[in-house]
Amino acid sequence: TEAWPAGLGNHRARLGLAGADSSAPVALARVIWRLPGLPMGERQLLLFRFTAGGAHGPDREERVWNLLVLSADTDEALLLFEPFHTPASGGDGWPSGGGAEYVLYYLPYDRSACQTGPADSCRTPYLARTETASHMWRRRAVRRLWMAAESLGGLDGGSNRTRPGPGRPA
Repeated sequence: TEAWPAGLGNHRARLGLAGADSSAPVALARVIWRLPGLPMGERQLLLFRFTAGGAHGPDREERVWNLLVLSADTDEALLLFEPFHTPASGGDGWPSGGGAEYVLYYLPYDRSACQTGPADSCRTPYLARTETASHMWRRRAVRRLWMAAESLGGLDGGSNRTRPGPGRPA
């Protein structure tokens, strides 16, 4: 196992994007976990692009700021994010082609949350959810998701209620 900065928490998941998906403007990820009793809808999720250093130096992580948590509960999270685009040459140390790898820290915490007093008097050490995606990116990403869902038959299993049709008022 690898060490990572303590403030990012003790839990992370690795996500991979296939080569064709790494050039898309928006990526959709479903992360399955088992976190009974934790209100994950209230927790901050941090996503980073990960590159193993290998012979080129240490591992690198770069924060993904345009991350939209569509849902998060004790069983899974559904995320939209803006992937980094893989350069064709790979001359800057990032991989060339073949996709990209990301790490999701899903229980980052504040190390100074409880320094004195009994444990039950301390607030939760986990970071509360804050929005990091820009408003403009969020609007475009949700629109792309909606368009993709419509092309697959709609968000409600094919009975698209957003357009008039037989049996539906205009």
